[in-house]
Amino acid sequence: MATVDQHGIVQSARVVARGDVRAVLALPGVAQRGEMLLHNHPSGVLEPSDADSEVALRMHDGGIGFGIVDNEVSELYVVVEVPRNTEHGAIDATHVAQELGPAGPIAARLSRYENRPSQQAMSRAIASLYNDHGTGLFEAGTGVGKSLGYLLPALRWAAANGERTIVSTNTINLQEQLVGKDLPFLRGALADQQVRFALLKGWRNYLCLNRLHNTRDTARGLFESDKSAALETIRAWSEHTTDGSLSDLATPPHPEVWDE
Repeated sequence: MATVDQHGIVQSARVVARGDVRAVLALPGVAQRGEMLLHNHPSGVLEPSDADSEVALRMHDGGIGFGIVDNEVSELYVVVEVPRNTEHGAIDATHVAQELGPAGPIAARLSRYENRPSQQAMSRAIASLYNDHGTGLFEAGTGVGKSLGYLLPALRWAAANGERTIVSTNTINLQEQLVGKDLPFLRGALADQQVRFALLKGWRNYLCLNRLHNTRDTARGLFESDKSAALETIRAWSEHTTDGSLSDLATPPHPEVWDE
């Protein structure tokens, strides 16, 4: 890791990980915002590999630069500059709340709009927390409209500052509601900004083709006949699924088969 001055000149460095001629660990949490991660290429070829580019992108999202050096540390190739600190643009918390009101863009898109003051109050409070870089804990019952209440200020903050928000849910069903319904709705309602989003699930929700291949070779010894049939169903599904996720299966497989 290296510290750099305001002109991008390396001032000092410290070792955080060592590897061999093939690879070195890119450990999370070892760098601080404003620093630069340096990766040594013993060959002296400073061109970034695909793995280097992936690490550089991840580092940049955290406010960290990425560079490649040779063994003598006489040459430095900067893959990604250290992001400069910028002032965050505040969002108008009152305006965000009003957008959920009767005269806002949300009401204009809903044929059965219902005015929900508690939803607007929640949205205003969350918008204020974004401005203050604060932390909040909210409890709201059914019917408040929580999803739009927190998604709207998140999207307005993204538009003002280019920063992502991670929404972690307790169930995959809610994840899919946000991605399949609420966020597309907001994309249509907020015509003045771009709305981008992606759904991420835990790795256990995705099919591993390598494990499927290995399991098929040993299926007779692993499973009873009915579970072997379930495995064959998964194999057939694997040839046409669009995303390989568990929720894409028409009938949920036996947990033992899926876990294997």
